[in-house]
Amino acid sequence: MIFPFMRSKPHVIQIGFNKTGTSSLGKLFKRNNYKVGSVKFAKIIQVNITNKVPPFTGLEHIDLFQDVENHKKGIYIYENFECLYNNYPNAYFILTTRSCESWIKSRMRHKKGNYARIALENKNLNTLEELRDAWRNEFYDYHLRVNSFFQDKSNFFTLSLENINFKALKNFLKKDYFFSQNNYPKVLTGMSEPPENIPLPDTMSFIERNYN
Repeated sequence: MIFPFMRSKPHVIQIGFNKTGTSSLGKLFKRNNYKVGSVKFAKIIQVNITNKVPPFTGLEHIDLFQDVENHKKGIYIYENFECLYNNYPNAYFILTTRSCESWIKSRMRHKKGNYARIALENKNLNTLEELRDAWRNEFYDYHLRVNSFFQDKSNFFTLSLENINFKALKNFLKKDYFFSQNNYPKVLTGMSEPPENIPLPDTMSFIERNYN
């Protein structure tokens, strides 16, 4: 007989956008020997949600779910934060965030414009100006909905990339998670080369025109 994995502690679920310090959070957990689930689990979790079974079925061994998205397929698990809460009301929910405009710039730079290229295709948009406006609207709308939903819930924490309060984060998680180091890690991502022979939007010129 095969027994299901029984967790001894609640999951930690990161529900912010990418480019908000998500990889740094993941590195913190990995350094302390916790199991981290990321991009490769996005499709599995989405299938579970679609089939109306607990989202993390088959992934019970994961401690932190972080950056769980499949950008090419348009799957962003954080969008299902209400479903995640309803299935895991005792989990720890962390909204990673940063200022909206710095987030947009970071996304534009991500993977040398390839992330923006895919976003343009997914959203059926023609220009980076349209994409910027769409992302900006999504940012404020999502933060409003998340903060409204979690406003009276004690298992919710906001982690701002521009003002990391590691002491408060450790205190938030201390009942179930221990971190041995005193310094919060910093991780830079998105420097990989884009696919060859695919035209990319000139995101760097866009940033120079609009933000410098």
